[in-house]
Amino acid sequence: MIEKILVPLDGSDQSEAILPYVSKVSTGLGATVVLVSVLDQGSLGVRRSYFSRLYQRVESGARKGLEAAARSLADVGVTVEEVVVSGRSAEEIVRAADAHECSMIMMSTHGRNALARGILGSVTDAVIHSANVPVLAMTPERATTYRGEDSTLTSVLVALDGSELAETVLPYVTDIASRLSLEILLVRVVPPIHAFWMDHLPEELSEEQEQAETDARDYLEKTAARLSGSGLNVQWRLLAGHPATAIVELAREMPHDIVALATHGRSGIARLAMGSVSEAVIRGTGDPVLVVRPLEVQTPNQA
Repeated sequence: MIEKILVPLDGSDQSEAILPYVSKVSTGLGATVVLVSVLDQGSLGVRRSYFSRLYQRVESGARKGLEAAARSLADVGVTVEEVVVSGRSAEEIVRAADAHECSMIMMSTHGRNALARGILGSVTDAVIHSANVPVLAMTPERATTYRGEDSTLTSVLVALDGSELAETVLPYVTDIASRLSLEILLVRVVPPIHAFWMDHLPEELSEEQEQAETDARDYLEKTAARLSGSGLNVQWRLLAGHPATAIVELAREMPHDIVALATHGRSGIARLAMGSVSEAVIRGTGDPVLVVRPLEVQTPNQA
């Protein structure tokens, strides 16, 4: 079960733009929110003689910022914890999630502190590929659409490719969808077979393409039936084209969705490049994108 959500903030409007969305999700899940601010000492850029005084001022400002954010969440009934840590942003975010036994991280994909490096795209990438829990990332611009009582969460778009790795996202999807009453849309994209030296595909390749589409359709039907058996509202859609492009285009047609997928990227703070599809979806939609890193992933009941 998702009981605790870690939310990194750096004092910027961009990083705090996600708070209305955090409020809606945490309220629906009944989850505690842990707000964390990372003070990156290495980026302060001052002489040692001034460091102590400047650090104290930065720490004081960070704590005041967290207190204000915590009050905004507490006002709508969210239980909040506040944490200030020192070190490298991505490493400390991951460490804080483990230390406070959080089962999800939610963060803006951009943000910058006036004195220190904040939550930038590279930090988000590093967290996604290093955290032992799923990470939900979204752009500040998209987050602003969730302000106000009229905004709603309606569906989860789940990108699958038929592999066990891709299905590691499903326990989290079913947990979130059941507790927030969301529709699940399973999506699989079948890339077209190309034979660049020919004007038309030979018959055997055409048959192979048809078989790939048939197999994908059968897979989606069976997976949807299995999930529907748990009382969930599940639909499915088969798409053709480049996986990232097709998923991004579909997500843009759905105004109030979460996109969920597993990343094929490797683990480790040093590995910053995301799997091509997950990176394209995060960058291309701006939507809340829930990314699961399979190697260390457990089911929500174990997380």
